[in-house]
Amino acid sequence: MEAEKAEQFYGMLLAMAQQHEGGIADLMNTIFSFLATKTDFYTGGEKGAAKKMVLDTFHRHESRALARQEKEAKEREEETRIKAERIAKKSSGDTEGGA
Repeated sequence: MEAEKAEQFYGMLLAMAQQHEGGIADLMNTIFSFLATKTDFYTGGEKGAAKKMVLDTFHRHESRALARQEKEAKEREEETRIKAERIAKKSSGDTEGGA
């Protein structure tokens, strides 16, 4: 499921998350409990298939999240550097012109 398609469920998932006082751990427990009791997620495939699917999905999203976090950190560093340069330039211009 691509991100655009997944986004149609974000509102519902956010509402569910907000109702779980134990946070993400409780939400995950609810999801896995649902899969165990209302679907054949654990029993419908070969032994270990469900675990592999969960881990593959986890790793795919983890790597995307970490890459996004790294990109955002670099962008913030660049913005900070540019602001510092502007301040330094302005300060040096003030001291040169005021002398």
